[in-house]
Amino acid sequence: AWKTNCKACPNGMTEEETIELTVDLRKGMAPGDTIKFEQVADERVGHIAGDLIFTVRQAQHGSFARDGDNLMTTMPITLLDSLVGFEYSIDHLDGHQVPVTKTDVSYCSEIIRIAGQGMPKKNGKGFGDLFVTLSINFPKSFSESQKAQLKEVLK
Repeated sequence: AWKTNCKACPNGMTEEETIELTVDLRKGMAPGDTIKFEQVADERVGHIAGDLIFTVRQAQHGSFARDGDNLMTTMPITLLDSLVGFEYSIDHLDGHQVPVTKTDVSYCSEIIRIAGQGMPKKNGKGFGDLFVTLSINFPKSFSESQKAQLKEVLK
């Protein structure tokens, strides 16, 4: 039994203790996933220590958004690119280059799916997909000469 003036317990029934824990974040973990350390939380005499639970939160990224195992991004292209095709590459989250190619006409907000370039799957078997939404940057204006040339080519 604990006694109020016990010399063996100068700070009361319990004392603070520092422990080191290693949080292991695995590839494919998603927001809301938890990491549990059993019986390491506060203790009380006569009770089992509680669990310490970490909940994964995802930081916002400037270019990519996550939807499950898939990634979404937007890529600006020129009007000319949208009419004749293009070949670009995107810097992926881990730094590798992902080619994005289109050989024919693109429309506004068209989505290109690139298989296997999303987030790692939690089960360790493969990756989600990358969805690239095309954003066409239209010119502000054309000269009369350019308008005439466009009319001739596009009629």
